[in-house]
Amino acid sequence: MRVVAQSWGVDLTGLSQQEAAEELSAAMLGADLPSEVGELPAAERAAVQALLAGGGRMLADPFFRQFGSIRPVGPGRLTRERPWAEPESPAEALWYRGLLFRGFERTELGSQEFVYLPDDVRRVLPALTAALARPQIAPSQERVTRWPPAANLVDDFCTVLAYAQRNLIPVHPQPAAPEDALLAYLRCKERTRLQMVWTLALETGLLDASGSAVRPHPRAARQWLQAPYPEQAAALAQSWLDSAAYNDLWNVPSLRPEPTGWQNDPRPPRQLMLDILGDLDPNTWWQLDSLPAGVKAAIPDFQRTSGKYDAWYLRDAVTNEYLLGFEHWDRVEGALLRFLVVGPLHWLGLVELGEDANSEVVAFCPTAAGRAFAQVKSFPYPPGPTEARIRVNADATISVPVATDRFTRFQVARLTDWEPVAPGETVYWYRLTPRSLTRAGEAGIALPRALAFLASRSGQPLPEPVKKAVESWEEKGVQVRLRHEMLLHVRDAGLLDELRAAPRVQPLLGEAIGPLVVTVRTADWRRLVSAIAEMGLLSDVELGASLGSPRDEATTEHAS
Repeated sequence: MRVVAQSWGVDLTGLSQQEAAEELSAAMLGADLPSEVGELPAAERAAVQALLAGGGRMLADPFFRQFGSIRPVGPGRLTRERPWAEPESPAEALWYRGLLFRGFERTELGSQEFVYLPDDVRRVLPALTAALARPQIAPSQERVTRWPPAANLVDDFCTVLAYAQRNLIPVHPQPAAPEDALLAYLRCKERTRLQMVWTLALETGLLDASGSAVRPHPRAARQWLQAPYPEQAAALAQSWLDSAAYNDLWNVPSLRPEPTGWQNDPRPPRQLMLDILGDLDPNTWWQLDSLPAGVKAAIPDFQRTSGKYDAWYLRDAVTNEYLLGFEHWDRVEGALLRFLVVGPLHWLGLVELGEDANSEVVAFCPTAAGRAFAQVKSFPYPPGPTEARIRVNADATISVPVATDRFTRFQVARLTDWEPVAPGETVYWYRLTPRSLTRAGEAGIALPRALAFLASRSGQPLPEPVKKAVESWEEKGVQVRLRHEMLLHVRDAGLLDELRAAPRVQPLLGEAIGPLVVTVRTADWRRLVSAIAEMGLLSDVELGASLGSPRDEATTEHAS
């Protein structure tokens, strides 16, 4: 107390310990504390602000790591070395001015040390200094190529719901995400994004996994599909913000987490990014590299509130090196912040990205939707109607522009077979086929009702060839079939008879197209080549690229 009293110009000579404490307290609280704090060196002011931002206290480890430690000294060393005269850190300077104290508190992690400002000191400091320190993000000076928000996540959610409606996806064992074949029908082909879509759809109840197969929840999915686009997009952004099941850290490409029992909460980093977006000018490009640097300087423990950096087992995905300790902050926390920008925030339409001349993402800026969601948790409505009608073509294809409402596209997808979606394409293509109509009938969809729906959503009668083709299928069934098969050619008819007589060959031969040619199913060709070789004949195999090479499965290439 006598050392602290010297800092405040108080004479404690002749006073008891209790009297000295009361005298010093009165002097400190009677001073203009806001001015006193305002005149402190910048590093000490930052330490006070960090404590105020934490409600007046912080865990000791992260505080000392950021603002330096306090040397342990006893009475003799205190008198000899006078550490208050030349403090070695901002923390030590505040300690000897009586603005910083230490104590232990029992938490769910056990007894932990905290540093704190006295309550009576904290209460008299201006409310302004208690505001959370915002990371400083630098404007970008580079000329960048604008990379708009990723192809709409709302559209891919609709595709995933439709896929689950028309395909059997068993619950046990439930896949972490549907098979990669689904990527062909998504506007964004990133597997990591599909993982997020699938997880959020299950967590929010849009997909129901309570039965034997994953299916869209009848009420929840219909309600979401029929909602206006801004409400759909805001619901998905909110579900990501609140999600504990989808873990952004575990999806950072440069990291390989090990499930050894440790857990992280993925939600605080997301809220931090929204707070930052809400403060940024949407008309300015911001340096992506300055984001981790700004957060590290202001609130480095944004995701590890305990300040412990040796409890999470993560490896570098390239070097396989363990990334334990604060020294790897940039490779873990920094990588996560970058992923949140170029991944979820971009996928959700909350930011745009800027590329340099080398096609590297170097800048970002919030979109109008990003600012609105960050500030009021909603998406802005477009100024006027933008929805488009479907078009049913005479060749039985159906084109559905991306501007078509999601409920309409979901229903069209239930009735049809799908065409793959090319990157950047703004129209979905579907086709009426006997298989799709059979599948719809098995799902309880009446054909007349389905055709009436297509006509109503196209705004005009169905083309006559389409109506005629559907009526013909209803009356006579499948009349034309295309199959992916191979052809087996022989030199003379006697050889074909010999092949048909061989027990191992005969089951693998299909329909005869002529005296010297028969069909073969593509799935059977390798077994057929082997069976013919056992008869003492070598086969010349000509394959398309999609069928691979006969060497792929250690099959010898034959020539006759």
